[in-house]
Order: sequence, then structure tokens, then C-alpha cells
Amino acid sequence: ELEKQLRQSDEGIGALVIYHILPQSQGYNKLKPGDIILKINNQWVTQFNKLEALLDKSVDQTISIEIIRSKKRHQYSIKVENLHGYTPKSYLTISNAIIHDLSYQLVRHLPTIPEGVYLANSGYMFAAANIAKGTIISQINETKIKNLEDFNQAINKIADGDSFTLRFAAYTEPNRQQIGTVKMDRLWFKAEICKRNNKTGHWPCKKLMAGQQQALKTNREKLFP
Repeated sequence: ELEKQLRQSDEGIGALVIYHILPQSQGYNKLKPGDIILKINNQWVTQFNKLEALLDKSVDQTISIEIIRSKKRHQYSIKVENLHGYTPKSYLTISNAIIHDLSYQLVRHLPTIPEGVYLANSGYMFAAANIAKGTIISQINETKIKNLEDFNQAINKIADGDSFTLRFAAYTEPNRQQIGTVKMDRLWFKAEICKRNNKTGHWPCKKLMAGQQQALKTNREKLFP
């Protein structure tokens, strides 16, 4: 009966099968890989173009999706999320390193979404500490790092030339945490944070704070005259 209904739909034969569910997404605890999509908002959907069109016009709205799993039909209400929300809106560069928030393209392959920022290029000071690109940074000294703003605030407290501890993990092994020591270096390369302008498509940059060098230097002189 179901096959007959599919064949009678105005989209011909065939069906769409769910291949992967993004961890912690709206549909993560409802849909499963292998589910066959039947309808969205009570419309038969057997072609990707129609699926894409329906989802695009339903961003930030709740849709009804009907699927078949193990010969049983199920229906769920799921909010359509905006993928731009999983796209980094800014990046930070320091000591020729590039750091940004985790993107959809990265986390879609992981079983869970880790907290932290992504080291896209290790530059000088991270490479000198044997911390390679493709690393997820989750802590600086005692500060937990959840996003790029946390990272920016944490490094603003570190004086140039001072060492700081870093908790990190390789992107391919997010649960295998490591600890490293990095020496802050703002001398030879630009230290900037660049944010995307959605109207122009440009990424205007702003210099980072110089850190607490003078204050820390004064404290060191007090401790070690």
C-alpha cells in the first residue's frame, strides 16, 4: 500500500533515506540513520530538491515529518534550525595562528559537540609548543573555553612573553584531552579579531588588547626585586 502511494505521488518513484543526524540537533533524539522520509507537512517528499525547498522556507519554524522505520510509520514535530548558526561569524589571529568557533562542517562527523574553539592554523607560538592545527582548545589556565569570546578574554589576561597552560584535544579524538604549555608571543605577527559583515561579505578586523603586560610586570618586580 505504501509503495502504491509513493508511485502515485507526483514525484515518481524512489525515496529519501536519512544518512546522518547532527549531534545535539533538534532531531537527534527523534530521527535515526536509515529512516525513510515519507512526508513533510503532509506533503509527499521523494526528491531532494523538494526537501531542500521545504526546509529552506521553514527555517526557525516547526515542521511535521513522517518517516518509516522497521516497517512502522512515525511522525514527529521538529524545529528547522538555521545552519548559519553553526557557521563561525568571526575568527581570531595571533602569532600567525587562526582560531575560530567550531563549524557545522566539523561537528557533523562527531558523536557529540565538544566545547571549545578550533585551531585552524597553529602559527608560531602553538607550533613551538607542539600543538598542531586541527586541535580543539577547551581551557586556558583556569578558564574554561566554550567559544571564541571566551578565548579572546582569556588571552587578554596573559602578558606577552608569559607562559600559560592549555587543555586541548585533537579534532579526530575529542575525548583524549592533553595539557600543554604555550609562551605568549604578540611581537612578530598581527593580533586581531575579524568579524563577518553580512551586508558586504567582508571581514573587518580589530586589534586585540595588548594583554596585562604592564600590570604583571609590576607585580613581578614587587615579588622579585
